[in-house]
Amino acid sequence: MITIDNYTDNDIYKRFFEVVKANAPESYGGVKLYDGERNYLMQIPEEFSSLLTFFVEQFGKKEIKFLEIGTASNLTNSMFWNHLNIVENIMVDNLECPGVAKSLWGNLSYKQNSVLLVGDSTSDKIHSKVSSLDLKYDIIFCDGNHEYNYVKKDFEFYSKLLNENGYFVFHDIDCKRAPDVKRFIGELDRAAELKKVCEFINKDYKYDCGIGVYKNETN
Repeated sequence: MITIDNYTDNDIYKRFFEVVKANAPESYGGVKLYDGERNYLMQIPEEFSSLLTFFVEQFGKKEIKFLEIGTASNLTNSMFWNHLNIVENIMVDNLECPGVAKSLWGNLSYKQNSVLLVGDSTSDKIHSKVSSLDLKYDIIFCDGNHEYNYVKKDFEFYSKLLNENGYFVFHDIDCKRAPDVKRFIGELDRAAELKKVCEFINKDYKYDCGIGVYKNETN
């Protein structure tokens, strides 16, 4: 199992860490304070820097099809976009997160081959629109509604859209404010539908998150 400890001495990780720390809130281990807009990375630097390092090592400059469930400020998406060769960038979000409009539209404005689908990620309408794109994805990043039924439905539908050897990533797998994600992750681990390859968890700050990475080796 790959953890944060695998990367702390890695030069790529160190570079990512400085960027994430500069753009994350202080309560997550960053240095930003709330200024009335949610224009910051909701990521713990050690966790997200490890995730980015893992994917840079896995894919290098290879073309990637990327799907994100829950984009909010779009800054997490931008970090993936800036450091991976994403040629198809699909985002699903209901646009109910407050204070993100300026960051969201500013970040979306420079991303070619990007599609933002607005609505409930578990709805038939969104499923139909996603299916109509007829894409298989190398990375799916799941950070939408954290209630159990939503997490379960997101995994059941979107995991079927993974390429062989693609990765399904869960955010907030060890978050006290989102216990349903951890509950579903426990069930997934027991079912062994996908292979768990990474677990990035840091508990040093006021708020906790946790990132789990699962690989599709069954197609």
